[in-house]
Amino acid sequence: MGILWILAVTGSTINVESLMGVDHGVGIATSNSILVVSYANDARVERGMSPIEAALEAGKTRLRPVLMTDSP
Repeated sequence: MGILWILAVTGSTINVESLMGVDHGVGIATSNSILVVSYANDARVERGMSPIEAALEAGKTRLRPVLMTDSP
């Protein structure tokens, strides 16, 4: 939805390039979410953390790579 909002604000149209950007953005977001969940699960099993602690640890550890991947 954010992509459609930005296209409307900038006066751009939905075209092949913008649809390719949507496709790539969804792929990157999906990949990053899988990595965060995998990291949390590994931390929970290997270190005996609770699910909440593991999720917080995964969020802290994976935040920087996620932001670096999704930046333009």
